[in-house]
Amino acid sequence: MNPLGLTALGLRALAAGFGRNARPFKLTLAPTMRCPYSCTFCHGDNPPQCDEAPAEAFAELFARNRFVNWIDLTGGEIFARNDLPSILHAIRSELPHLAVLHFPTSGGADLDLVRSTVHEHRLRSRGRLVVTVSVNGPAALDSQLRNSPDSFERSVLTYLTLSEIPGVDVYFGMTLVPQNIDQVQATFGALSDRVPGLEPRDLHVNFFNRSSHFFGNINCPGLTSEQTKQAATKLLELRRREPLRSPLDLLERWFLRLMPLHLRTGRSPARCVSLRSNLYIAPDLTVYPCTLWNRPLGKLEDYGFEIERLLNSDDARQARQMVEHDRCPGCWTPCEAFPSLLNWRWPATLLRRSLRDKR
Repeated sequence: MNPLGLTALGLRALAAGFGRNARPFKLTLAPTMRCPYSCTFCHGDNPPQCDEAPAEAFAELFARNRFVNWIDLTGGEIFARNDLPSILHAIRSELPHLAVLHFPTSGGADLDLVRSTVHEHRLRSRGRLVVTVSVNGPAALDSQLRNSPDSFERSVLTYLTLSEIPGVDVYFGMTLVPQNIDQVQATFGALSDRVPGLEPRDLHVNFFNRSSHFFGNINCPGLTSEQTKQAATKLLELRRREPLRSPLDLLERWFLRLMPLHLRTGRSPARCVSLRSNLYIAPDLTVYPCTLWNRPLGKLEDYGFEIERLLNSDDARQARQMVEHDRCPGCWTPCEAFPSLLNWRWPATLLRRSLRDKR
């Protein structure tokens, strides 16, 4: 654990409510969009086509932005990149105040590669390492959704393998879509049969969202508001029965608790801090406000790989003002919601939204 990094993350999250400086503490970064599975609800039949910057460019990105405290590596399956160890080395070497590194894995990557890469990083990193292993239903349903006969088994083996590495926080991650919205309990039961001592908190959920530049699933059928509300309510009831063991547990509870308000208004229940506290970077190092708003703001290489320079451009300033004045498309996803919930000003925003909703 990196106590200095955690302290810096906490202070910067609180400070995000003050001033006009845009210096994000969290990056959601996709090294690749390649994936061994073809989930119909994710990339569908039209996965985003995107060049991949070399590992040296990622190293330059980290070296020029040493203030980053939290990184979410996403994609795509990050283990599809042969140079992933070099990217992780750059993260360790260039980000001295990194408090949290999180990444998901599909479970479809080579297990020996996953084990050795995660073990090496854990040995040499001081920050918290969180890994989410994807699963989307009991075995038969998971295979159907991911178009792979052994996807469930491979995810279970990946989870068990990573759980044996000291200092790695491992969870299952489930995306709720029309086909599995009523299968959360069944999925947890199937996982519990294979993983002794598994608790409900070990299964994290996300809700289906559409995105042209990230998911490439604009035409995929989504959840109804009622389906999402009922699922969020049931999950919150389960979470409340468990003791709080980490700040992540608290963030998840608030995320679920505020989901009905988002469904009623179509807006973020908390003050969104995208382009101030967090942003999304595509594999070619193009910056977007988030994973859902398809508004490219430029490539980092054109700004000397310096995030602050790009965010001070006229286009980025305009986009940030739209976010701050609630004129962006509006969403409620963990990547964007969690940094917003760390901002001390979000309760006031919630109160204003609630009062406006009642009128």
